[in-house]
Formats: sequence, structure tokens, C-alpha cells
Amino acid sequence: MNSAPDFSSDNSEVLLHRRSPGIRVLSDTFKSRGAMFGAGWLALLALAAVFAPLLANSRPLLNSVNGMISSPAFVYLTPLDFTLLVMFLAAVILFFLPLSFRKKVLLFGVAFTATWLLAVEFINPPKLSVYETHRELK
Repeated sequence: MNSAPDFSSDNSEVLLHRRSPGIRVLSDTFKSRGAMFGAGWLALLALAAVFAPLLANSRPLLNSVNGMISSPAFVYLTPLDFTLLVMFLAAVILFFLPLSFRKKVLLFGVAFTATWLLAVEFINPPKLSVYETHRELK
């Protein structure tokens, strides 16, 4: 009278069909090393794209002048750059929350709309960029 489930080979077919089709496709796909490498490469490219406004600019990320700390790179972010960074962080947080996919998509849409509207309204980067200002402070 053992109440433990039987995980013998004849029962593996039943366990395989309990998983959702999406999970089965992903597990079959990522058995390949090439698929794993490709997914890693795409993730690296996505990270580079999200953080490109901070990584590929001529302004310092952090600056201290006369004891006052500022971030010229963040001052020059456009509403689109800000929205992209916030939505990346929202996607990472939503990924780890124990919610249904439908709720995650709904929350992502609400967060995107709110972030975009607030960014367009309140973020106004300077129109003229004088690069010598930060270079002469060295």
C-alpha cells in the first residue's frame, strides 16, 4: 500500500501529455546546444539594445562637481529611452511573479501605457547637446 506515485517508464507517456504544448515545444527545442546558444545570443542582443542609450553615449553615467552628484546620461534620455528601460524592468519583475500569463500581459500593457504617458508628459531632455561641458570637467 505505497501511496507514492509510480514514475516507471510506462507512466512517462502520461506525464509527458500533462505538460502544456508550449512547454513541450520549448523543452524539445532547447535540448539542442545550438538552440541554447542562439537563445543566449538573442538575450545578449536584447540587453545591449535596452541599455544602449546608457552605454553608447558621450555623457558620463555619474558626475560629481563641487560635491553635487548628477547623471548627465539620464538627463539626456528621451521618453522612448526611459520607457524602454522601465518596461524591461517591468518584464523581468512580471516574469518572476506567480500570475497567469493573461494577467501578466494585462499588467504589462497597463504599465506600458502609464509609463509612456508619464514619460511624454514629464521627460524633456535638453535639445542642444554641448559635449565639451563634460569633457572639460576632467
